[in-house]
Amino acid sequence: GWLKVTDRKSPVILGVYGHGGPDVVVRCTDRSWERKTVDFVTCRDVSGIAVFLTLPSESGNAFVDNLGLAT
Repeated sequence: GWLKVTDRKSPVILGVYGHGGPDVVVRCTDRSWERKTVDFVTCRDVSGIAVFLTLPSESGNAFVDNLGLAT
């Protein structure tokens, strides 16, 4: 997806969990649009995953566009 923030000191975090391995995350601190990807492989017995976005800081805003999944 494409991510950006209004405050470089407050990164937005994009991640995936529940795929059968450790959580995978990337951070964005850029004030202009930046493409970020999270690569992961699901285990055979996994029937679902969770994709999440979080802005842990109380300052600034985060924006996300064109978030998707590809095989």
